[in-house]
Amino acid sequence: MDPYGREIHKLTEEQWEVVDKTLTNLSANLGSIIDELDASFGDIKKLNPEIINSARTFLTSEFGSLPLDISFLSSKLKDLKSHIDKLDYNDFHYDDNTSSYAYTYFISNDIWLGDIFFRAPDTGGFDTKEGTILHE
Repeated sequence: MDPYGREIHKLTEEQWEVVDKTLTNLSANLGSIIDELDASFGDIKKLNPEIINSARTFLTSEFGSLPLDISFLSSKLKDLKSHIDKLDYNDFHYDDNTSSYAYTYFISNDIWLGDIFFRAPDTGGFDTKEGTILHE
């Protein structure tokens, strides 16, 4: 049961493979962005504008609008990557009755995934597997 008494299930092996692949790719993508931000030594002119857009997109889900401060963006992305790298099988559950991609509760660090999550594209924006994990 989830904290509000809704029936949930542990992920199947197949579902966990999808989530694990998503976590691995998400961590790698974040790592690449962090590396590029750090390599610029705070000089925005050294960065491809797509890197800045990617950094801000990853963080907008979590923090809303952000200042264009390279060291701040890098620091927050490192925090986010650290959290994602700690997620494992026990942090995820499957809810076959939700109409959402996923949801969480303030009283828990767990993530409940719905059917839509498993049908979503892997990457490319908010309504994707990576975007869902970031949001939750």
